[in-house]
Amino acid sequence: MTAATLPWPAVRFSPRRLGHVNLYVGDLDRAFAFYHDVCGLELVFDEPGIYARFLSNGNSHHDLAIMQATGRELRGRDGHVQVTKERGAAPGLTHLAFALDTEAHLVQAIRRGEEAGLVVHGYSDHQISRSVYLPAPDGVVLEIYVDRDRDWRSIYEGLQGELLTERWEPGREEPSDVPQYVEVLDHRPAEGALARPLRTARAGVVTADLPATIAFYEAVVGLRTIEADLGEGRWAVLGGALGLPDLLVLERLGDEPVGFHHFGLELADLDELAATEARLHAAGQPVERTVAHAGKRGLVVRDPDGVAVELFATVPGAAVRFADVCRPDTRDFLA
Repeated sequence: MTAATLPWPAVRFSPRRLGHVNLYVGDLDRAFAFYHDVCGLELVFDEPGIYARFLSNGNSHHDLAIMQATGRELRGRDGHVQVTKERGAAPGLTHLAFALDTEAHLVQAIRRGEEAGLVVHGYSDHQISRSVYLPAPDGVVLEIYVDRDRDWRSIYEGLQGELLTERWEPGREEPSDVPQYVEVLDHRPAEGALARPLRTARAGVVTADLPATIAFYEAVVGLRTIEADLGEGRWAVLGGALGLPDLLVLERLGDEPVGFHHFGLELADLDELAATEARLHAAGQPVERTVAHAGKRGLVVRDPDGVAVELFATVPGAAVRFADVCRPDTRDFLA
């Protein structure tokens, strides 16, 4: 099966990388404590109007957003429905977000999508970014976005406690062709946290139809398949323009639920991973499993809602063939 035989147009947003993850949570305070105290992400913006908090380690306006699951309709700053009753009813993935380089790049891709009849959920201006939301296979929602200003902290400071999001009309203003993402890491791990990750990196999803899902992420999103096993293992690793393994797609085994599976927080190096493991052990924080293969080492922990979070570090200089390291006990955290 190829993209040409599927109902998805060849839009190819072609993002740089996975930028952040957004989650609905069962208890906002409890989830925040986990992601701050255990995972080391600092609070950079609080948006009580939609029960949301934005967390970062300095490299972006947020590596993670958490939103209280309410089952209520929530509205943005211009009155539009930002969260529907159905979408925000239970803990789980809100969306995976992929970052582009410029607004001009994003608007051009949106125009290609419009001409091809691409289905989207809508367009949003978040003040710190602009984005399009679109449905992906197996109930996953994607945000394709571009940063609006390198000085995102000042934007947050000026709007703290207010609503951020309003509707965006792509191309109403001349889109900028100047990249606004931060290139130099301003690492600010949460003080006293057990882990001190650099950034959100890598996510995993489970699909009912691996070839079709690969074709969607290639044709619509514009990711590149780095490696895939369409035989017994049934998985694929895809990445953006930076060549990173941003997304692991796993074909469902048995009655395994489809959709969001896990996401990863990247640590500086293997020494930091070892130090993190020691701090987790000393604090009594459960580690569900360890992951070790030629390209990385990792520790899997679970947030209060059961979401799997992998704290990982890459192995310097490792030339990884994912097929060489794929075993039944590591399939779920291959990339």
